[in-house]
Amino acid sequence: MKLIKKLYFFLIALIVLAALGVLICALNPNLTKKLAALVERAKTPVEVPSQGEQEGVVLPSGESLYVAPEKAPDKVPEAYAQISGYTPMEGVEELVTPEESKKLETLISQGELGEDLNFSSEFYPYFGMLNPTLQQLYKQVYANAQAGIATFRPKVAATLSQVKNVMEAVFNDHPELFWLDTSYRCKYANTGICMEIGLAFNAAANDLAQSKTTFSANAQTILAGAKSKGTVAEKIKYVHDALLQMVSYDKEVLMNQSAYSALVFQRSVCAGYARAFQYLLQELQIPCYYCTGFTGENHAWNIVKLEDGSYRNVDVTWDDTDPNTYDFFQKTDEEISASHVRRGLSIYLPPCKGKSSSGEPQPSEGTNVDDYINPNPSTPLTWIPKKEN
Repeated sequence: MKLIKKLYFFLIALIVLAALGVLICALNPNLTKKLAALVERAKTPVEVPSQGEQEGVVLPSGESLYVAPEKAPDKVPEAYAQISGYTPMEGVEELVTPEESKKLETLISQGELGEDLNFSSEFYPYFGMLNPTLQQLYKQVYANAQAGIATFRPKVAATLSQVKNVMEAVFNDHPELFWLDTSYRCKYANTGICMEIGLAFNAAANDLAQSKTTFSANAQTILAGAKSKGTVAEKIKYVHDALLQMVSYDKEVLMNQSAYSALVFQRSVCAGYARAFQYLLQELQIPCYYCTGFTGENHAWNIVKLEDGSYRNVDVTWDDTDPNTYDFFQKTDEEISASHVRRGLSIYLPPCKGKSSSGEPQPSEGTNVDDYINPNPSTPLTWIPKKEN
């Protein structure tokens, strides 16, 4: 009798749970859609690639690997507390039904393919991290961003994680795409393949032609002085010093993940400082990479290639103190290991090895950075910087 009673209550509980499940699904159509897609996906055999193939990242050789410190920083040093502000690339993912997936194949254009584009891995290292298939998608994303096309269908099959790597690679390599935001949309089929990519643009895209003109003009206020310097080391230092004098740290400024905020608004967070530094050195034909990681919180800085072929870390944001310093200028990984740890695709950037730096660089004689900083950035096209004698 007791056994029958237990079975009775067990069946009642199952019925109640089933009713609750039906009610939840009825109130949440998206959940119903996801469950249906999962059932359909289970019926469809999918070949699961290896981890490296799935991510689409070409791993460098052992000698070229960054070695992370054994202990990550648990908090930002007091002197640099709240001096960060980097926002990682994030995707909003939406699962679509097989019927919707078929519609996307016919209704959504691939937009610009960028097939004629060519990117040197020396200047665009994140491009070089991707396998040939994902490099095609990288070119497509770049070309559509340049053309201001926000929605398009990927030309190659790519999983959600692969699309995320491509979006991060394009964003990290190209500070000149200052209107590209750090979020994107991805509609994907039940096979896990992305069927539609949606780019997000910031306010600079509202009048892109004028934004490009203003951005270029303000960049020239620093480039004009930097180009007069003879060596790579002098140019790197000049740009570093000029940004320290031009830019103020401000978490509230618009578009603070872009070089535009630093060079036009002259206010930014670490992401804006680093992307402005990257853009200016790229314009000077000096390899400079956008490096992201953790300093007790999310943070961005740079890696530069010196004339001798070695690489060094430069954190312009953390040097922008009162007074300005060179505490994070051209440092090896070992020298900043107590405070900076790379994360994401940045771990595949070249390691910064070699002898530790000795002493702080001295100001260059005859150089006045103030001569190249626009005192009235609201009228960049009518201001002519003073030229050196």
